[in-house]
Amino acid sequence: MPSTRLGERFGLAAKGLTLRAPQAVSFVDRARQAMDSREVIGTATGLLMHEHRLNQDAALEVLRRRAAAANRTVREVAAELVDEADETGLTLRPVADC
Repeated sequence: MPSTRLGERFGLAAKGLTLRAPQAVSFVDRARQAMDSREVIGTATGLLMHEHRLNQDAALEVLRRRAAAANRTVREVAAELVDEADETGLTLRPVADC
């Protein structure tokens, strides 16, 4: 697909923006990574909320502080927390079961 057609397809041509194939792939990859990060951060937030009776803002702040203290990204800290929960067998019940 030529870059101009790709730009038109995503409504970018009207704004004077066009994507070349490598740029489009990179954009799609970044979008997928963002969705994956959002999911793992959401899961970790839920675990903290459940285990420590925190509200969402407080749970996210815990993740941010842990990440800053370890000089790591929030996503890395969240993934580690989720992995630890999986290893210990901790599972969250669906909201409907609570």
